[in-house]
Amino acid sequence: MDSTEVVTEVPDPLKKLMKNVMRAFYTVEETLIMDMLLRNACMKEEDISELLKLDKKQMGISLKRLKNDQFIKTRMKMESDADGKTTKHNYYHIHYTGFVNVVKYKLDHVRRKLEVQERDSTSRASFKVGRGCVVKIILIFIGNVLQVVILMWVWLCHTGR
Repeated sequence: MDSTEVVTEVPDPLKKLMKNVMRAFYTVEETLIMDMLLRNACMKEEDISELLKLDKKQMGISLKRLKNDQFIKTRMKMESDADGKTTKHNYYHIHYTGFVNVVKYKLDHVRRKLEVQERDSTSRASFKVGRGCVVKIILIFIGNVLQVVILMWVWLCHTGR
């Protein structure tokens, strides 16, 4: 596949990823909108609202969140009625590259956060006070309370001397 070739069909793994992400992190309305846009490449706002039986306010909130998260794009088109009146209609379609980039970014953010937590937990040494005691003392406090450790051991675990 060379770089100038345009892909007209969405791969099944991307569709599955999109459905799983939507069901895990978004509301039912937003998930339904994305499902409709997965089935139909481009849809008019009124058609989505009519098919899903959503009111305009809820529809606007859901579409705005999806648009802010760069999952969908909008295109405004002027259409004329039979009477000759021109009206503006918003057409929505999925921005697949934006979706992939947002998911990659969020996964990278989670990965970094987990690495920081793991690094913090492994670099902080802790010691158990006694055999039957479940209390742990972190290394930072050992230097300050070395004399008090025996008293804490007896007081917290009711064991010792």
